[in-house]
Amino acid sequence: PAPNDTSASLRTSYARALQDAPPDALKISPFQAGFWAELTELGIVSRQARRWKQQVSGLLSAQPVAALEPPRTLHAELRPYQREGFGWLAFLWQHELGGILADDMGLGKTLQSLALICQAREADPDLPPFLIIAPTSVVSNWAAEAARFAPGLPVVAVSGTAASRRGQSLEEIAAGAGAVVTSYTLLRMDFDAYSALTWAGLILDEAQNVKNHQSKTYQ
Repeated sequence: PAPNDTSASLRTSYARALQDAPPDALKISPFQAGFWAELTELGIVSRQARRWKQQVSGLLSAQPVAALEPPRTLHAELRPYQREGFGWLAFLWQHELGGILADDMGLGKTLQSLALICQAREADPDLPPFLIIAPTSVVSNWAAEAARFAPGLPVVAVSGTAASRRGQSLEEIAAGAGAVVTSYTLLRMDFDAYSALTWAGLILDEAQNVKNHQSKTYQ
């Protein structure tokens, strides 16, 4: 671009952010929602999948996250900041997006996540279970919190690898569950079994465990 051509410079910068591998397809992250109008105007995007349109429209919406009533199956009174976190998670779920709930320790991230699972299953009782990955030390806490605040939600904590479980496969353990909780260690050791099943959603507790993109857990 010419030295004073700011718009051309911006277009060049945007182009670098796009991925065109494989060579016959242009890959755009849902979080690059700002490209949507530009690509449509240029005629590059003429038709898109329903999911992509839903994601982009949600991200581009100027509306704040709506305040939601907690699901009926949640036996807890959410505090205002917990309602806000629950609303954020529900927004992500509605638009099929990933995201982060970054409350401080002790402010009820587990409860807010359970509220989301309850709401999702109220809307669709036939959903597959959610998969929750947590440090080994708090796996049992997830099951205890679920029993306390969502007694109607069947939550199963997995202990042991396939080799150490006696006569029960992961598929059998997950059957009929609303959520399955396992540890990062067991996920690594039994990844083939976990990846073979269908999950409604994935919740990572203490998600800094996947921050290293070269680690097996991240992969």
